[in-house]
Amino acid sequence: MLLENEETSMRTIKKALIDECGCTCWCCMKDFDPNQLQGHHIVPVAQGGQTIKSNIALLCDECHKEKHRLIKLGKWKQYKKSMKKIRLGLIGCGGRMK
Repeated sequence: MLLENEETSMRTIKKALIDECGCTCWCCMKDFDPNQLQGHHIVPVAQGGQTIKSNIALLCDECHKEKHRLIKLGKWKQYKKSMKKIRLGLIGCGGRMK
């Protein structure tokens, strides 16, 4: 769970990413309204990830829930594989989709 200042940071980062990259989910590549996208930590906070722009991906609700399901079940290999293209900047803001 994020602390209050981290929640504010996440909102600010999410808005900046939407302004910069558009409203496309970085996993399923579908377009959404801004309020249907979630900021997701690429490297989870529990694993040392920070609430910084380079560690946040824009995901739709469905993809966001799936990533957290993998984490909750401890399926790290599957999670890392599913996030690899985002981490490498091949899709998402690294690929400058807008």
